[in-house]
Amino acid sequence: MQYILILFGWLTAVGIYQSNKPLPEGINFRSEVHQVAEGDIEFLADLTYEDADGNIIYDQEIYNTIDSLVSVAKKYIFIDMFLFNSFKGPANFAYRDLSKELTQTLISKKIAYPDIKIDFMTDPLNTLYGGYKSPELQLLQKSGTNIIIADLRKMRDNTYLYSPVWRTFIQWFGNNDEGGRFKNPLLIGGKKVTLRSYLAFGNLKANHRKVIVVDSGDEMVSLITSHNSHSASSDFSNVGLMVKGDIWKDIIYSENAIANFSGGKLQIDLPIIKKSDSIENNLPYKITFLTEKEINRELVNSFSNLADGDSLMLATFYLSKRDVIKSILKASENGAYIRIILDPNKDGFGYEKYGTPNQASAHELLKKTDGKIKLRWYKTHGEQFHAKFNYIKYINGTSKVILGNSNLTKKNLGGFNLEAELMVEANSSTPLIREIDDYYEKIWNNINGNIYTIEYDYLKDESFWKMLNYRFKEATGIAVY
Repeated sequence: MQYILILFGWLTAVGIYQSNKPLPEGINFRSEVHQVAEGDIEFLADLTYEDADGNIIYDQEIYNTIDSLVSVAKKYIFIDMFLFNSFKGPANFAYRDLSKELTQTLISKKIAYPDIKIDFMTDPLNTLYGGYKSPELQLLQKSGTNIIIADLRKMRDNTYLYSPVWRTFIQWFGNNDEGGRFKNPLLIGGKKVTLRSYLAFGNLKANHRKVIVVDSGDEMVSLITSHNSHSASSDFSNVGLMVKGDIWKDIIYSENAIANFSGGKLQIDLPIIKKSDSIENNLPYKITFLTEKEINRELVNSFSNLADGDSLMLATFYLSKRDVIKSILKASENGAYIRIILDPNKDGFGYEKYGTPNQASAHELLKKTDGKIKLRWYKTHGEQFHAKFNYIKYINGTSKVILGNSNLTKKNLGGFNLEAELMVEANSSTPLIREIDDYYEKIWNNINGNIYTIEYDYLKDESFWKMLNYRFKEATGIAVY
């Protein structure tokens, strides 16, 4: 009994420390405000939907934009991509093999411009935590691309019931990619992997960023998006912002922090970040780069301070974080008009999902506001509505948009995952804001007879057990969201 108590005490101490330890420098980053001219920022969207005749339409522009950016680069390419593999799961519904396409595009670029420097960062899931030889990453490395796998051990642990055991007993054994005794969990018929790959997956955290920075002639272009250049994600609905200008320096500074604590090094000379006390007022768009907890801070503060006459429009894959939900409820209490579009959380790479957390979150929001908050489901067809879109229209004629990588969950916004977003502040009459507004109205109102979204009642689930399931998973960190 004494040894059991000692072990329990040790695991508790490890859990407390690893879930609260100081994060590496460069995490939870907020850039200075950059001003951007008209034409130097662009909103991008992928949408899968039904047309008026019931045909499934794939309106995809984000990957094509990535391909175009890579194609014009001559000096430097940086890519940080969460999912980058050809795994398709049990349903072979992917209509483009994006990981292979991007691999070939990068290799062709390296052949055409041998002196170009390419840094490619990704999540260890793509190698099954060291237990799988990724053909895409191997080909890129062979071509001269600098591959960096984010070392998630340096991030905090969110899976309180499991990660202390993994850190104490398992992490020291490493892994090997020569094969094992267990089937590949993501590639049907693939080479078997070790038990250690499964055990590492149990930590349930990620380098969840989707970031691209490339040179485009004499200037740099940055893209922050919810899109993964990933085969099984190729028909997902996503959003993104592409920006020209000096904000790339802040993005590279933040990404270099990940490279440093992961034992890697970017091939670009790091820019000097200058903090300015004031900014010019002659350009229409104010842009800020946010990561991890800074995203959460901005969202919660922005939502909580909404008032009568303001409008909040959300469109997101996961909504579960308690302080975010409370801030939405506060906004509704203050009189803000709120509309929310959610993925129904019923499809995941060919597997059927349970509907959490969104069905439970949706019920809570509607119940606690007596239906004041309006909510619709995106109508999916085996794919996912994968957007991370937060849009505020203020009564004073200005707007704020925050979009990029991050779901509205504890794992994404609590400093456990690596995340990145762009915040845009501008007059509501500017072309960019009008385009963003048109995007939301189109999918909310099913413009031109196309079917994007359906009413809440079609997929509602108001059971107590679903709410309990979501709250328990969110609190203990044992959920994938």
